[in-house]
Amino acid sequence: MNELIIYLTELKLKLNTKSNLQFAMKIGVSSAGIDGIMKGRIVPGDELCERIAEISGDRPEVIIALAHKSRAKTDKQKNYWDKILKAVTAATFLILFILPSFVYASTILNSSRSLYIMLNRLFQRLNKQIDLRVQNSSPPLYQVAT
Repeated sequence: MNELIIYLTELKLKLNTKSNLQFAMKIGVSSAGIDGIMKGRIVPGDELCERIAEISGDRPEVIIALAHKSRAKTDKQKNYWDKILKAVTAATFLILFILPSFVYASTILNSSRSLYIMLNRLFQRLNKQIDLRVQNSSPPLYQVAT
């Protein structure tokens, strides 16, 4: 079971939904759609990931990275998205706990819509470049520190 399915299963429990149909209605997809997602046949797109983030209260970047990791076809791509996921998680941690004021940190996080859009577009471009580099067996564009 991949991390995205585990995350969605935990969210389903958190929302106290007993069936996939109830869960589908909460996140705004069809019952067939949620069945496909929960069985790993369908990976949610970025817009659905954003809706799931709104419902769960989690950062959209994390859920988008989980979806891209689930969508990755090779181990190299999965490792890349795992590094992105760690970087996003670390950045969120730094913003929340290193900044001197939690109120200031939450203001930054809640008003970061344009930052989210820019990061999302960057992730999409990087994903396309990764696909091309994996096909060409080229070295990575850059190294993400772990």
